[in-house]
Amino acid sequence: MIDFTTITACGECCVGCKKKEDGLCEGCIETDGHCMEWAESGQCPIHKCAKEHGVQFCGLCSEFPCDELPKKIQWNPNVIEHLTELSCKYKNKPMFQDIKQRITEPEVGKIISYASFEGSTEGIAKEAEKYLSSDTLNFYGWVEDVEVVGICGYEVHGNKVEIHLISVAEDRQRKGVGGAMVTALQEMYGIPLEAETDDDAVEFYRKCGFITTVFQHPKKGKRHTCVLGVENSGHKN
Repeated sequence: MIDFTTITACGECCVGCKKKEDGLCEGCIETDGHCMEWAESGQCPIHKCAKEHGVQFCGLCSEFPCDELPKKIQWNPNVIEHLTELSCKYKNKPMFQDIKQRITEPEVGKIISYASFEGSTEGIAKEAEKYLSSDTLNFYGWVEDVEVVGICGYEVHGNKVEIHLISVAEDRQRKGVGGAMVTALQEMYGIPLEAETDDDAVEFYRKCGFITTVFQHPKKGKRHTCVLGVENSGHKN
């Protein structure tokens, strides 16, 4: 199974690369294209182009395959076939991935509204800006064939992952998407997950294996602290 988080703009995977292991190249993903391989020109042109088009790799671009691609990736004579295959696998595979750049899309905003305390247009915009302006808040989504069907806003602390927001598209609720995102978070970080929620959502966390504790919030009233330890890995939802 391909880990698409390791795929570069040109469709390569830096994991296991001898140059990287020997410290001769830091990798395009880690350096935002400013690795030693491209020191003279400043930045990898393929990485820069993909970023400008808002895609992770060339095979996902609306202009793929473009005339410039074979010129820029001369080391792979089969680059079009390779990127086409990657693109097909990517689009057919549900993925939990960083979608912060898509947070202002209307459909994503609609999913946010299902979990937000203030589901108005202004409230959704305020929630989006909170994530866009933060370096510590992560905004991931469950993506199926490029469609976002679930979202998860969270923050990683030293010993836990704090879930601030988790929501699923209306037509995909009760179909395991929420539980799949919880499992993905555990697999990504391997540390306990924690969330605070209300009576309406607490049952979801319980089904996922979270231990819940009720408390009285001074402004929000009755609330629940939900904790899922590493030993409780796996979900039931």
